[in-house]
Amino acid sequence: MNPDQPETVAHPVFGELRWEAERDVWFTQVRDATHEWIDVSVQPDEGDRFACLDRAADLYSRALRAERQLLHTAVDNELLELYNECWHESGWPALSADQLMAHLNLAFIQIRPESDTPVILSYEAGELFAGHCVDVELDRDLRYLDNNLVG
Repeated sequence: MNPDQPETVAHPVFGELRWEAERDVWFTQVRDATHEWIDVSVQPDEGDRFACLDRAADLYSRALRAERQLLHTAVDNELLELYNECWHESGWPALSADQLMAHLNLAFIQIRPESDTPVILSYEAGELFAGHCVDVELDRDLRYLDNNLVG
């Protein structure tokens, strides 16, 4: 790392980003509409770690504006069926798409502009998936790619 490069940078979209050298990412926290904290990381490609920030900000801004619709797409494509067929407790009613979405809280956004999965929206799901978080993977055009249970 070049010692002349700052460890923090002010960005018009992200606010103050802090470089985390051990993870090779920029990191910040933002508040959502309900004033809850959301962690945000930006993973630059090789080389200039500042060059990706504007591309990352564009992906981030578009994903945040469309977050509920993107989650709805993931719920419709796989998550609802996965939960109702594999994870819900017997004796309890199956959830609707809206009920499942109400339990998923956005907690972390990963932006990786040069990756095949440049946007990952991570949701806390409480105990719905036995405490696992749900990652929703999106492409550059914010099309749904996949989901993963993490943790």
